[in-house]
Amino acid sequence: MNQDNYEGEVLESKEPVLVDFWGPQCRPYLALMPTVGRLEKDYASRLKVTKLNARQNRLLCAKVQVVSLTTYLCHGLKT
Repeated sequence: MNQDNYEGEVLESKEPVLVDFWGPQCRPYLALMPTVGRLEKDYASRLKVTKLNARQNRLLCAKVQVVSLTTYLCHGLKT
């Protein structure tokens, strides 16, 4: 996913979305990657998990106020 399709993939999604903002040099992200993969598998029918490379999408990160990595944004979750 990238800033060009973020709106359609996340904001217009009919299902809840977890956006994983990551960076290739981010050690916490690399450590959490297997856990996020399990979440994606376990909740596949109820939650869409997407990944966004923060380094390649800096303008979008600024727009949604992501200031550090690793950051997870949940959109469309009902409590």
